[in-house]
Amino acid sequence: EIIDRTTFCTQPDKPLLTSRFTAVVDNVGGPVLATALKTVAANGAVASCGLAGSAQLHTTVYPFILRNVSLLGVESAHCPMQQRQWLWQQLAGPWRIKAIDTIARQIDLDQVEPAIEAILAGTHHGRTVVRVRAGVAR
Repeated sequence: EIIDRTTFCTQPDKPLLTSRFTAVVDNVGGPVLATALKTVAANGAVASCGLAGSAQLHTTVYPFILRNVSLLGVESAHCPMQQRQWLWQQLAGPWRIKAIDTIARQIDLDQVEPAIEAILAGTHHGRTVVRVRAGVAR
């Protein structure tokens, strides 16, 4: 399920919220990550792999102590190429999100600045792939 960050982050300011997820992958950080931690069920996990929203995390230890929630940091800078290739194959095949084509769009380099402005303004939706070389489509 893909949830709009505005809707997701307009929850009451409480240390824990109603359990909603077993696991979450967060690529935004900041308030989205804090809300994710508050809404994960007992023994659940949150994988954090991005800081687009903020590098700050304002929360309590309640999800960790009262629900045994795990926060897992994901980085790829030191991932061996063989493992990256295997993961890319999985993401392009059996793990592919079925609705990805409905939320993804491709842009050229000259369209990056308006796309970034939309992201910063909070009006961007979905996934944007930048075509680095003209005429190359995937």
